[in-house]
Amino acid sequence: MTTPSLVPAGPASQLVPSDVFKLSLGGVVAADVRLTGGDVLLDQSKLTGESVPIDGAGVQTYAGASVRRGEAVAEVTATGSRTKFTALLERRTARPRPAHRRHVIMPK
Repeated sequence: MTTPSLVPAGPASQLVPSDVFKLSLGGVVAADVRLTGGDVLLDQSKLTGESVPIDGAGVQTYAGASVRRGEAVAEVTATGSRTKFTALLERRTARPRPAHRRHVIMPK
């Protein structure tokens, strides 16, 4: 089995599924990825609302996560309109919920 070569640094728009690249301290994950190696601490709170960071090889993480510690190698699983973040946005805009205050003041 051969080790995949890392994609050189460049625009996130050029990433495609199965590309392998390096995540580094202070960076933002540019696509949905699966960590394949390294030691990294990721903050997904902007996406999931979870304040507990995640770490470890084999972990799936999503576009928009921030690298808080360390470095890791990641394989792209989804990009652009196929990312978890985009799916959440589409779900949110597809079915707007009425304001909570409106229900409290004027129940059906």
